[in-house]
Amino acid sequence: MSATFQTLGMSELLPRYIFAERLCVRRRVLEIGAVASTEGRSAVFLSGRGARSVVAADSDIGAVERARELLESDTIRFRGAAFDDFPNGSFDLVAVADLAPYVGAPLLMSELSRLVAEHGYLLGGLRNTAGLALPTIFEAEEPGSAPTLGMLLDTLKPHFAAIREATQSPILGYQLAFQSTDGLQVDGSLAGPSEAAYFVVIAGRTLPADLDPTWVQLPPEPIAFSSGRLEKANASARSWRERSATYKRQWEDTKIRADELEKLLAECRKELALERTVNADAARSESDMNRIRDRERLALRIVKLEAELKEARSHSQAAK
Repeated sequence: MSATFQTLGMSELLPRYIFAERLCVRRRVLEIGAVASTEGRSAVFLSGRGARSVVAADSDIGAVERARELLESDTIRFRGAAFDDFPNGSFDLVAVADLAPYVGAPLLMSELSRLVAEHGYLLGGLRNTAGLALPTIFEAEEPGSAPTLGMLLDTLKPHFAAIREATQSPILGYQLAFQSTDGLQVDGSLAGPSEAAYFVVIAGRTLPADLDPTWVQLPPEPIAFSSGRLEKANASARSWRERSATYKRQWEDTKIRADELEKLLAECRKELALERTVNADAARSESDMNRIRDRERLALRIVKLEAELKEARSHSQAAK
């Protein structure tokens, strides 16, 4: 599953369900790959929007168990992503959160298609990495190759006679209205042309009735962040600021130490040069030998100071 979808599963997925709501009303729905990212709440949403029954499947067994304990009911079931026990045509709508794993995998697509009833549909989304999605506002996507819409259609065509394609794009802006005013006028002149965030496909034996273009308004604070992800993001930002301040202090301390070592090293070199000049022609009496030993100790100290200065400069550069 794409990292983008996992980041804000609810806000990415529920608009599709609203767009295709008529396909799930009074229908048997299988939802695949959304339990972990929505904590099972997308299945509850489908049930609340009129689905007769919802089976939500996910490969994350831990997420399935948690959702089962909290949300399972007579009309909502949670299970692992294995479908061998379902007979052909078990569902009127198979909703797949992310179709990318099925692209170029005809056996997986065949398994999905056999679950769709004669007059049912497959509904799924595919990330278009050329377009901006809401999660990329908060966190950049990891680079990597992604399947294209053409590749998806090539995978679908052997299994479905009719396929419709829609796009899902983010909307950023403000709503301006008097409280007593009905209706909404949308002005897209400031947005300009842009790539879709997702391709949404509806596939079946026959074409579905036209679905109306839909603007889905999300809360200013994205839905998925209400479960603690915003706090996590803020904590991460605070951690980076604290680490930055620590590195700055370390850099300042090591720079001061380096300056002190440079000054001391200069004094030692001057003292050593003076000693060498004074004793150049002197007879080597016992006192002179002591001075030579002092000079050697001074030279050794200079070597040690040079090593300390090199290390201090290295630490200063690393902390900069």
